[in-house]
Amino acid sequence: MNKLRGFTEVVIGGKKRPVKFGMNQTIIFNQFRGITLKDYAELFTVDKLKSMNIDGSEMRDLLWSALADGARYKGQEFDATTETVGDWIDEASEGVVREAFSAMISRIDDKDNEPAKKK
Repeated sequence: MNKLRGFTEVVIGGKKRPVKFGMNQTIIFNQFRGITLKDYAELFTVDKLKSMNIDGSEMRDLLWSALADGARYKGQEFDATTETVGDWIDEASEGVVREAFSAMISRIDDKDNEPAKKK
C-alpha cells in the first residue's frame, strides 16, 4: 500500500489530528492569504522549510491550512481559527511542528526529484 504523500497525523491541540499538504491545502492557504500559486512556491521552498526559515504567521497559517484539509480528507469537522492553531503551536513541542512540516518537505522533495518529462 502506498503512503499518501504529504500526509501525517500529529498530536496537537490535545488530540491526534490529520495534517495534509497538497493541492486543496494550497488553495485554502492561498485564498486565506490572497496570494498566487507562484507566491506560495516562493514562500515555501524545501530549503526554507528544512531550516524553518519562515515567519510565525506563515508557519501558523500553513499548519492551519494543512489541519483544515486533513480534517476534510478524513471527514472530520474542523472549526479552529488560525489563532487557535497558533495557541496549539505554542503548547506543542518543537518536534510536533517539525513532524507536521516534514510531511510537506517529503511531498516537495518527491516532486522535485521526479525526472523531467520529455516534450
